[in-house]
Amino acid sequence: MSQRKSRTSMVDNQIRPADVTNYALLGAFLNVPREIYVPVDQVSLVYAEHEISLSAERKMMTPRCLARIVEAVAPKKTDEVLLIGAGLGYEAAIIGALCQTVIAVESDKKLAKKAEDNLTSQGVDNAVVVQGKLQAGAPKSGPYDIVIFNGAVQDVPKAILEQLKPNGRLVAIVEEGHVFAAYLMKMSNGHSASELLFNASAPILSKFIKKEEFDFI
Repeated sequence: MSQRKSRTSMVDNQIRPADVTNYALLGAFLNVPREIYVPVDQVSLVYAEHEISLSAERKMMTPRCLARIVEAVAPKKTDEVLLIGAGLGYEAAIIGALCQTVIAVESDKKLAKKAEDNLTSQGVDNAVVVQGKLQAGAPKSGPYDIVIFNGAVQDVPKAILEQLKPNGRLVAIVEEGHVFAAYLMKMSNGHSASELLFNASAPILSKFIKKEEFDFI
C-alpha cells in the first residue's frame, strides 16, 4: 500500500470514527507525510493506531488523539499557537496547516534539531522549534491564542496559562489517579476556567509529573 493510501486509511479508520469533522484538519492528516517525522526503525508502525517511541522518555500521541485535541481548540488561520513538546515535528506540521504560526518548545536537544530539520525539509515555514524547558513555555514569543500539550500532564503550570491571550484557549490531557481526560481551559479577565471534554489517553510528559507529597506523622 502506498503512503498516500495509508494516510487515507488512517483518516477513514482512526480519525473520522472519533467524530472529527473539521475538513481542514482532516486535510492536514491526509497531506502531511507522517513517515517523515518518525525514527527510521518505527516507519512500519507510522500509520497504525500506535504510540510511536521517539526517545527513551518520549512517545507520539496516536493520530486519533491528536486530531481530537486539535479540533477541540478550533485553530483559525489568524491564530498563534504554542505547542508544548515539539517531538520530531509532526504535530507542529499538522497544527501549522491550520493557523498562522506555531512555536514548538522542545527540551531534548536531539529531538529539537531533528524536528527543525524535518519541518524545513517539508517546507513548513510557519512552525518554529524553540529549545528550552517545557515547563517554561515560550513567553518571549507570546502571548498565544492557543496552547496545546503534546502529551498528557498531571498539572498545567500557571506560568503556561499566563502565556495565553485574553479569551485564549488551552487543551491538555490530564492524568489524575490513573484516569486520563482531555480538558479545555480558557482565560478571561486573568482567571482560568476548565471544561471536561472527553476521556483520552496519551503518553505522559515526564516534565509535568507532580512531585510526590509525603505526610510525616
